[in-house]
Amino acid sequence: MKKLFYIVLIVLVLGATFLAGMFYGANKVRNGLLANYPLFKKIISYSKTEVDSLITLSVSKKEHPGLALLFDDKDEQIMLTVPYHATYGMDLEAKNFKTDKKGDLVELMLPGVYLMNYSVAFDKILVNGKPTWKIFSDAATFDAVKPHINEIVRMPLEKNKAHLNEAKKNIAITAMWYLMPYRYNLRIFFNSQEFNLPVVPGINKSVEEYLKEQIAPKTNS
Repeated sequence: MKKLFYIVLIVLVLGATFLAGMFYGANKVRNGLLANYPLFKKIISYSKTEVDSLITLSVSKKEHPGLALLFDDKDEQIMLTVPYHATYGMDLEAKNFKTDKKGDLVELMLPGVYLMNYSVAFDKILVNGKPTWKIFSDAATFDAVKPHINEIVRMPLEKNKAHLNEAKKNIAITAMWYLMPYRYNLRIFFNSQEFNLPVVPGINKSVEEYLKEQIAPKTNS
């Protein structure tokens, strides 16, 4: 009996030591996530949003004389359809990036997102629904209006709420994948305004529950 007792005791001690080691190791990794501030900062800063889309603008000859070459003599207003590629993200300098840990709660203070860069597919622009190559006989003539097109596209892209919110969402999801699997609760602020965390299956909602919600409306219909 004594021998059996000692064997059981040894197994329990080894098991407790193993679990304690796992717990200590897990806590060490968990705390290291925030301690490794430069890595965390770099991961967050790489969360850029790329957008390929079209923008349609109503342009008047009076307001945009630099685009006069696009107008016929009879036109005072034209519709420009401009394909573009845009990148949205944020600039993470030390002065505007902060993590505040309060127990299991991490508050992530981030700057605002903005239009980082964009490019226009000039060869695919439509003027009143027609390709620009049908209007201009040579590329040099079209080159004269390109800077003006670039400029009128910039402001709507800078203020595009859908793109800006998508950029915030992607940044939030990156932070969620980084912290929440380690049982951290998370709050994210952009320019001091709290951002509602998106639903991410496998992070803040079970995959099974998410799939049921997606299937349910189709079943009911």
